[in-house]
Amino acid sequence: LIYFDPPYHCDFYDRVLDLIFDCDLLQGQIAVEFDPKKSKINKEQKLTLIQTKFYGNIALNFYTYP
Repeated sequence: LIYFDPPYHCDFYDRVLDLIFDCDLLQGQIAVEFDPKKSKINKEQKLTLIQTKFYGNIALNFYTYP
């Protein structure tokens, strides 16, 4: 399991997810923490969304690589 919790105001999501894929680091699931009102994850075409959990102002998406 990779847990990815970047600063919400930065645009790190796509760059870090690209590095994870390019380096073949994902062997199971990745949990991505984000603010659903401010952050957008654009790599969903490479990932399979398993579950989303909401905790107050944040959310966690759990993905697996198909």
